[in-house]
Amino acid sequence: MTRQMALVGFLQAQNCTNLPSSWRHSESRDDSMSANYYQEIARILEAGKFHMAFFDDRLAMPDRYGNDHAHTVEYGIRCVKMDPLIVLTTMGMVTTKLGLGSTCSTTYYEPFDVARRFATLDLMSGGRAGWNVVTSLNDGEAQNMGKDAHLEHDFRYDRADEFMEVVLGHWDTWEDGSLIMDKKSGRFADPAKVKRLDHNGRFFKSRGPFTVPRSAQGHPVIIQAGASGRGQRFAGRWGEVIFTAARNVAAAKEGYAAVRNEAAKAGRDPDQMFLCNLTTPVCGATKAEAEDKMALINKLPLEIDALSLLAEALNYDFAAKPLDEPLTLDELKSMQGILGIRDGVLKNSGKTNPSARDFVTLPRPGAGRDRRRSEGDRGQARGDVRRTRLRRLCHRGDHRARLLRRFRQACGAGIAAPRPVPQGLRRQDAARKSRLATSCRRCLENQSAGCGRITRGHFMRWLKFTAAGKTSWGIIEGEHVIAVEGDPFGEWRRGTQSHALKDVKIELPLIPRTFYCVGLNYLKHLKEAADRAGTVPNVPDRPEIGYRAQNALIAHDEDVVIPASATEKIHYEGELVVVIGKKAKHLTEANAMDCVFGYTIGNDVSERTWQKADRSLWRSKNADTFKPMGPWIETSVDLERMETVIRVNGQETGRFRTNDMIFGIVPFLVELSKYFALSPGDVIWMGTDGASPDLKSGDVVEIDITGIGTLRNRFVKEEV
Repeated sequence: MTRQMALVGFLQAQNCTNLPSSWRHSESRDDSMSANYYQEIARILEAGKFHMAFFDDRLAMPDRYGNDHAHTVEYGIRCVKMDPLIVLTTMGMVTTKLGLGSTCSTTYYEPFDVARRFATLDLMSGGRAGWNVVTSLNDGEAQNMGKDAHLEHDFRYDRADEFMEVVLGHWDTWEDGSLIMDKKSGRFADPAKVKRLDHNGRFFKSRGPFTVPRSAQGHPVIIQAGASGRGQRFAGRWGEVIFTAARNVAAAKEGYAAVRNEAAKAGRDPDQMFLCNLTTPVCGATKAEAEDKMALINKLPLEIDALSLLAEALNYDFAAKPLDEPLTLDELKSMQGILGIRDGVLKNSGKTNPSARDFVTLPRPGAGRDRRRSEGDRGQARGDVRRTRLRRLCHRGDHRARLLRRFRQACGAGIAAPRPVPQGLRRQDAARKSRLATSCRRCLENQSAGCGRITRGHFMRWLKFTAAGKTSWGIIEGEHVIAVEGDPFGEWRRGTQSHALKDVKIELPLIPRTFYCVGLNYLKHLKEAADRAGTVPNVPDRPEIGYRAQNALIAHDEDVVIPASATEKIHYEGELVVVIGKKAKHLTEANAMDCVFGYTIGNDVSERTWQKADRSLWRSKNADTFKPMGPWIETSVDLERMETVIRVNGQETGRFRTNDMIFGIVPFLVELSKYFALSPGDVIWMGTDGASPDLKSGDVVEIDITGIGTLRNRFVKEEV
């Protein structure tokens, strides 16, 4: 099958394009606040075989520079910002095939409202709508929408994950074939095919039923442009069209690979995504004519354009210090919004402390000067676009009506006419359900669970070990362990003895006072359990709390003994183990992580036949040696980047994102501490995701968790 490039027109419902100086061009039209202006753009894009017209948006004019809007209005730096959804509606009225994509924020709107707006546009356009999901950028937007300050970067994405679940959930409550419209019987729709969502989550509560039936394409296309690590993870989980602004092929490949990897981790097929990279063609009948046009365009921007838009995009006032004075680490860390801009400046400048001028001079779209341009006649322009094409890489251009018409004429739009053009970027299977319906993914973890915190011994790896016949605590440093006097839960002092890690015997990290566990805490595990029982998966409203027995605990590299009377249904469960560091009760979401000392790894071995037969789990979960734990306790980890990988005899048999729990550490601690006082040394096993193969004597199971290490144990048959 011939691969086909997808083209997206990148637009703004404002007084200028993404190039804020475009309104100053002598040939630029002055009616950018009229329906006729945008309708002409729509006709040109459709005639030029573009797949989609897409609008970026902000909820405030750029006023973060100097905390003043005067320069924005005076120099016309995107000071006009109309509602793009309404503008798109006027464009849809004069087109039949062009996709219609608009931006809407998850931070300042309610999920039901957004779901209804875009579902309505999808119906009115015959299934051509797309939603660009953003979390907004700065304090100006927050203050316009009734808030004092913008939310923290990663927390916005945590919130947005649940926002997506609600929107997609509403879109899927009308099943295919819901509408009957039988005038004789008087029946309009089948109530059995229209459900209520009844969502009650951490951030949002939305009942339903939804008020807009499904469109021809199922639901609007999801567009995303996350550039930071957290943003790419969000894009990989939800995005169907991904926008990027890579400056070269190498950077585009790197970003493309990162998003595809995140999609694969989320259980999606990466080939179902389109990646659209920004390009701005400048065309003429000859290369000389194009270069003349480029020279004129380069004269239009002012330095204030870049400073104003950088302040807007990073929620940081670049007027706070001289242009050439290096920014401090604290100032760089305080930046929010599009953190990919900051990270790109750090990477490409090679400076730890770049100045504001480094931000201004780095080429990037919308900063006043954009060097991602393709200059020349139509053949050269096509060649530049092809050279930057990567697998399903699309291209989006920065357009203005009169200049766009000339671009189409210069590039010979009619040449592409015989090629079949899909309707917008609509999905091919109109009856396809959203990912929420097919995978039931749900994540209630909040941002405070990003890393463990303790009051002493921060960023340490604690080991219980035996050397020269003496067992003690130690701190791992490189390939050595330093003996410690005392223990990490009380007073301790660093000793003078050091041992090579390879020469010591690793003991059980601790024997917990109370051994808690979370049942069915991952959706895949929940579904598998329901399938075995022949029931429908039911996501619980509160954590399922259980206990395990101390007698079952063994250390790293010790043998799991399979009882002589056991069947062949011996399975592993690789789990993250949370270690409590101080006494606590009645915890809140704000302080729950304060009691966490660190993390280790557990293998919750089970005999499944006994598990079905017994009324309790007394032998199926708690037989001697059935609970390997270790090898040590890591006090600081990045839960958001954590992954669990299980191998049997060196072959990978399971992999999942550790933090994709139904109930994360924070909500579990809050629920648990309502009834029990937690004590130092208590442990909580957080559950597993996915099934295990049947294990037999001689098998070696290794559980690797990012940032902690590997727990390894061999399985042997009991000799009676």
